[in-house]
Amino acid sequence: MRITRSPTRKISNIEIDADIPMLTHILTGLGAGIGGTDSANIGQILEAIAENVGTEATAREEADAAEATAREEADAAEVTARD
Repeated sequence: MRITRSPTRKISNIEIDADIPMLTHILTGLGAGIGGTDSANIGQILEAIAENVGTEATAREEADAAEATAREEADAAEVTARD
């Protein structure tokens, strides 16, 4: 799932790669879990999706940065060992 944002709107584009039954399951779960109500409006559902995607993206970026740092340190150690 990819959500893009624009300066004027909170969510400008949503692309979802999922089959319809899975998407229905996700949206039903989100709708049931928002504010303790049995249903939620589409704005609440989209905000929940955007928040989850943002959290996942941040975690992925942090993991990628840590991996890059570890690779750089390993490369530096290898160069030092060769010298």
